[in-house]
Amino acid sequence: MRNTIVWILRSLLAFVFLAVGIMKLATSPMDVQIFASLDLPRWSLYAIGIFEIACAIGLLVPRYAAIAAALLVCDMAVAFLLHLTHGQAAMAPVPLVLGIIAAVIVYLRGGFAKFASPKVA
Repeated sequence: MRNTIVWILRSLLAFVFLAVGIMKLATSPMDVQIFASLDLPRWSLYAIGIFEIACAIGLLVPRYAAIAAALLVCDMAVAFLLHLTHGQAAMAPVPLVLGIIAAVIVYLRGGFAKFASPKVA
């Protein structure tokens, strides 16, 4: 049951970040406007889009799912703080919820314990 829940969460989050990343790479007018209002340079739109697509792909590969989810937690924490500090508090819950879902995936995949433990040959 736990594996099924993790797989569903990973798939849903991967779909969301794949779609959002593609929209950033396609420079949708909404994303361009949001990034401009956050005082972010235009190139960061492409960099974050590529990053989010790479993490979406990583979520679908079991070996890399935990690290991809952890990277997305960091990404969403920054997005959350940027929205709060730039007067866009109404948009802040979206990255907060996505970050929480990514954190749940990290937790259910064993957290960082398996990355921190030394490998014995």
